[in-house]
Amino acid sequence: MHFSTLVTITLSVFSAQAIAKDCKSGLAYCGGDLLTIGNYKDTIMQSLQSSGLTADDDHIYHGLFTCAEGGLLKDTVYCDKGCWLAGSDSPNSDDCYQ
Repeated sequence: MHFSTLVTITLSVFSAQAIAKDCKSGLAYCGGDLLTIGNYKDTIMQSLQSSGLTADDDHIYHGLFTCAEGGLLKDTVYCDKGCWLAGSDSPNSDDCYQ
């Protein structure tokens, strides 16, 4: 393997790790917020299905997911009036509009 190929592969791996990050354990996130944090689409869909909810775009973006250790999701609910974003860097949880 050429040196330039090794450098390219190494930089690609480090770049992907720098971009992707886990949600903060204990905070609740709207699905749309999770999608801006990292590659959560598959995890969101699994969480919706495990909770007996439909895994369509509406539920993905308006679902409220509680973050567990390691970026896992639990306690999924659907926000039928929409999901309020606290912001991905906020110390507060997102929430459902009442």
